[in-house]
Amino acid sequence: MKPCKVTVNGNKYIVSKYGVVTKIMQEDDITGYNAIDICDSDETAMVIKEVKRIRHNRARQAIHQAYLDCGMVRVKGSLGGVYYE
Repeated sequence: MKPCKVTVNGNKYIVSKYGVVTKIMQEDDITGYNAIDICDSDETAMVIKEVKRIRHNRARQAIHQAYLDCGMVRVKGSLGGVYYE
């Protein structure tokens, strides 16, 4: 997992590449982060779930845009499947 920053429920978090979630308590423009706090397992699971959802949505949007750029159209099949033609 790549390191990233995410905001969940008004709180800012940093997820390291090793999956460690830290909460940003105070943020300073000059020096960076003044105070951070390592999250417990419940909060970590919530943040990781949100990060995965955001990444999945961005990947889906990128794939959809690639199909549109190629001139393909999204179509729903008679059995409910979605494909491009």
